[in-house]
Amino acid sequence: MNDQRFRPVVAIDLDGVLRVPPTREGHPVREGIISAEITYRRDAYPSLHHSQPPWDECDEFTDEDGEEFSGVGVAWVHDLLHRDIEVVWATTWQHYANSYFSPVLGFPELPVAVVDSGSSFREPSEWKAAQLGENPRWAGRPLAWVDDDIPPGWGVERTRRPRDKAITLSHRVASSWRGLVQRDVDQLNAWLALVSTRDGQAELRRRRRAELQLDATRWRRQRQRAERAERCEVALNDLLPERPELAGVLARFAGRPSAETITRITAKHELDESTLRSIMRILTSFEAIE
Repeated sequence: MNDQRFRPVVAIDLDGVLRVPPTREGHPVREGIISAEITYRRDAYPSLHHSQPPWDECDEFTDEDGEEFSGVGVAWVHDLLHRDIEVVWATTWQHYANSYFSPVLGFPELPVAVVDSGSSFREPSEWKAAQLGENPRWAGRPLAWVDDDIPPGWGVERTRRPRDKAITLSHRVASSWRGLVQRDVDQLNAWLALVSTRDGQAELRRRRRAELQLDATRWRRQRQRAERAERCEVALNDLLPERPELAGVLARFAGRPSAETITRITAKHELDESTLRSIMRILTSFEAIE
């Protein structure tokens, strides 16, 4: 891929994506799990983001249950590298990912995309999204972030330049216990194939424009409904000055009143027929907003 505009970057987490919790007795068997033995050292450990293991007398720790990894995920990273897609670490292990995990998984030393302490952010996901999205190295290039913890509203799209948002993907792995599975890989590969071509990027930009237009339409209708309800509530308060709470509830049905619903809501208030007719008249006087 000579044109960097069509060479994607895949920023991948480690825990819950490639590295998974060890299989315990009584737990279901997971297919495609690969094992490795890793010895950690006290003087080379990301203690800022990870709790300390029980170090031995040599200040080392090796989990007797071994380390387990998603075989599908590991094979996918190898495939990405073979396809000349840039793969970078986006993990709280930071450069220690290269020290401990790259060698046993057969990876070369990968660039580390998430640096410093992240102390100014409440959650690692916010820290990762900010660093990934604002990194000038990838400006104008497709970027996929793969993680098991991407809260709603905190995808990397949030922090990228406006023009790059359409060629950005935040992919949340469904189960940190299973890590990457084939369904994830299929979805990610489909996106990577699309974003690696000029026509594919044009299609993604078209989709984003359509999504933004739909969002704008939804927001406009929500605002119109809110303004309509406010006007309706004023009119109902004039009719029911001693029942402001009832007026607020009824105002929600402005433009789309159901006689059955209005009767049920007003039943315990013992309103006369004339007042009920006036309520329906006020509610129906406002235009429905679909």
